[in-house]
Amino acid sequence: MGDKRQQRRLLLRGVALLSLLIVAGCGGGSNGCALAPGPCPGDFPEQNLPTATVEPSRLTVSVGANATFVVHAPGLTTLTYQWYRSAPDGTLQQIPGATSAAYTLIGVQQADNGTTFKAYVDGSYGSGRLILFSSGGTLTVQ
Repeated sequence: MGDKRQQRRLLLRGVALLSLLIVAGCGGGSNGCALAPGPCPGDFPEQNLPTATVEPSRLTVSVGANATFVVHAPGLTTLTYQWYRSAPDGTLQQIPGATSAAYTLIGVQQADNGTTFKAYVDGSYGSGRLILFSSGGTLTVQ
């Protein structure tokens, strides 16, 4: 059986709306699932799933200051990160080299006003793997 993919939208504790992509193989690699051995997506009860939240959710800074956002994903291990920022047309653009739990925009400019920063977090969860895309932190420039 190939790997199972299930996408869910969850509103968790009113804090973060996130797209959650659960990637897990059913039954382990020894019985036909070589891509991602582990439990089936249904084995993760929604109320117990880890979340990815960005702090702060809103940040106001002056032109020339630095702005730092941090993503938290408790419950996951062996984490990898990738940060994205909203473009003027509303699409998300990957930020090259932004691959840690914190992202700092150095020397904020007026053009950064209203930009949303989001993080992609990939990590181990039990014997499976979860990929979380956080809600965003929005930057206001004074």
